[in-house]
Amino acid sequence: MKRFLYPAPELPDDTPLEHVRFSTRIRNGLEFGGLKTVGEVRAASDVVLLSFQDLGRGSVRYLRETLGQRAGTK
Repeated sequence: MKRFLYPAPELPDDTPLEHVRFSTRIRNGLEFGGLKTVGEVRAASDVVLLSFQDLGRGSVRYLRETLGQRAGTK
């Protein structure tokens, strides 16, 4: 059985998103956007994330709260 990691600021940037426990909506949105790692999510601006299908303000807020955000990224 595949083990998923809970989203947390401590996850390394190179952690594949397929190993992180997200809702189906968030997982689909990130996949649609072509993001593959936690670091890519942290580096993406809110504007970019909001442009992805299925990601709204609540989803972006959840990602920022659970994964953190790279300094200087808005």
